[in-house]
Amino acid sequence: MTKTGKLSLLISILLLLLAFWDNEYMKHIRGLVVLIHEVSHALAALFTGGLVEKISIHSNNSGETIAVAGKGSFLFIVSAGYLGSSFAGGFLLNRGLKDEHVKPLLLGLGLILAFLSFFYSSMEDLAFITGIAWGTFFFLSGLFGGKYGRYLLIFIGTCLGLYSVYDLFDFIGNIHLTDAGILASYLLGKPPMSEEIRDLGYIIALLWSFISCFLLYAFISNAMNIEDDKDLGLEEMLEQVNRGNVQPEVADWFLNKGLDLDGKPLTNETIKKIYEVKNKHHV
Repeated sequence: MTKTGKLSLLISILLLLLAFWDNEYMKHIRGLVVLIHEVSHALAALFTGGLVEKISIHSNNSGETIAVAGKGSFLFIVSAGYLGSSFAGGFLLNRGLKDEHVKPLLLGLGLILAFLSFFYSSMEDLAFITGIAWGTFFFLSGLFGGKYGRYLLIFIGTCLGLYSVYDLFDFIGNIHLTDAGILASYLLGKPPMSEEIRDLGYIIALLWSFISCFLLYAFISNAMNIEDDKDLGLEEMLEQVNRGNVQPEVADWFLNKGLDLDGKPLTNETIKKIYEVKNKHHV
């Protein structure tokens, strides 16, 4: 997929989500991204030696994770919700756009969602239903999705990226009830609704916002990098072969050496695609 194609696909998905995000039919997508936010808290707790007691999500697009933090890990666990969603969204987008590790990512995502929802959510909770349903869907998509799996990663990654940015607007309202307010309360040792935590809460929120936007930008820009230009150069070279401007033997020599017609080395990812493109163009 060329850089223009990737950008067009991202913009199309983004506009579609912005237009229908609050639609009733999008409630299952919203439930998924809220669950991933809460799962990020849970994973952070487990990875730092803590315990997870309960994961819940609600129909009003909110959720909560009750966990016992390991020693000195509370800051990491509280921060993992917003930052984890941003990282997950950016990473899935990057892998989908570059068409790399799609199958294991879908399988892994499905297993994580199903496992954590099964063990840490009650059966009557929306988190349990959402986690099992989406977990099964992702797992089966990894097994049987084929080439369409990358588009699923791109779509879900865009949903998570949009939500992680959209969710930051919660800080504009009652910041005391957000993760930033909870962390500020913990750092200052004051009750969550105390006025003293407001300023620190906004500082934390701004820091998280900056990191979230930077993560998304870094992952997307990496997927749009120079590799696409080299692929375009490869396509152009094959087009010249088909037109008779370059002898196939000459093109084959360069391709077998991993070089373009200018003698510049091609990336490993481009080399992997060479044979697919050659077969497509019968070079």
